[in-house]
Amino acid sequence: MIPVALGAIWFGSIPFALFTFLIGIAMAFEWARLAHGRAPNWHFWISSIGLACGVAALSLGRPDLSVTAALATALTASVAARAMGLRVPWPVFGALYVLAPCFALIWLRDQPGVGLQTVVWLCAIVWSADSAAYAVGRAIGGPKLAPSISPNKTWSGFSGGLAAGTVAAGAVSWLIGAPMPTLAALIGFLVAIVTELGDLGESLIKRYFGVKHTSGLIPGHGGVLDRLDGMIAATLLVALLTGMSGESPLLWG
Repeated sequence: MIPVALGAIWFGSIPFALFTFLIGIAMAFEWARLAHGRAPNWHFWISSIGLACGVAALSLGRPDLSVTAALATALTASVAARAMGLRVPWPVFGALYVLAPCFALIWLRDQPGVGLQTVVWLCAIVWSADSAAYAVGRAIGGPKLAPSISPNKTWSGFSGGLAAGTVAAGAVSWLIGAPMPTLAALIGFLVAIVTELGDLGESLIKRYFGVKHTSGLIPGHGGVLDRLDGMIAATLLVALLTGMSGESPLLWG
């Protein structure tokens, strides 16, 4: 999947929006199955329609309408859940959990001048942190990070992930000519923390629903949500930092 993702990131525009849309559809399917026991179902269709509307709005240069699409989808999911006598928070959370990171990632890639670099930088942090956390945790072991949530995660793996994510952030920012690679590395450290917290958060969700994997869509690796839990959290953070400052963190300084 990584070569396909890199190709979509490189081309940007419609190819990247389409790639992200397809990933979002898989995420919506898995959430519907996770939270409601089967898919496709009403939650899947609501999320899919909202996803299509938001991606179309972004492709037309209207990120404001994508925000409207996300909120309208969450509201629709809430109304539908109430009508069926279901608990409201999970359907609303599920809709936003799927749509928000997809819209944020497309928006980041569409940033003038540095959209490509920002998404490559983000991916480098997340992929490095995830890989190192797994490898270091397996190699060193030691005290558990949160045994009641995810018994396999260790403090050594967490530390290794933070170190790898920070180094990757600094290295990529230097290679692409960011004005302050050291600052970009420090921001990368924060992104790596959020990446690993996102992984831990999804473990908590899966434990709540009593499943090991969100699906079997990726043979031997579980589901799409299993693979993208850290990316979801990291993308939202970088989009938030970009929106608040008016420019990519790579340009800070």
